[in-house]
Amino acid sequence: MKTDSSAKYLNWKNNMEIPSDTDILINATSIGFSPNVTDKPDIDYTTITPEMCVCDVIFNPAETIFLKSAAENGAKTITGLGMLVQQAALNFTLWTGVEAAGRCDGGCAEEGV
Repeated sequence: MKTDSSAKYLNWKNNMEIPSDTDILINATSIGFSPNVTDKPDIDYTTITPEMCVCDVIFNPAETIFLKSAAENGAKTITGLGMLVQQAALNFTLWTGVEAAGRCDGGCAEEGV
């Protein structure tokens, strides 16, 4: 089953306003990754709304300043830990030929799995 969706690319500019019709906002850069944990993308955080889901691929720290700032405006947030765990499981299988045990719903890294 396919889900209809669309995406648009916006040219980056300083203190960029996030369009009000944005559903998902993803930081797919290394901004905020350890040891630069106080860095965050240069966007206008006041334009993030509670209707948005804001995701970060950064996993260290899990709760980045980017995500904390988005949450302060009511946005739902998703950390990069789930992606890290899923990539680790896939790579384990590729390297060893053994299927990684079980599946993870995204909370595995916090639980030490």
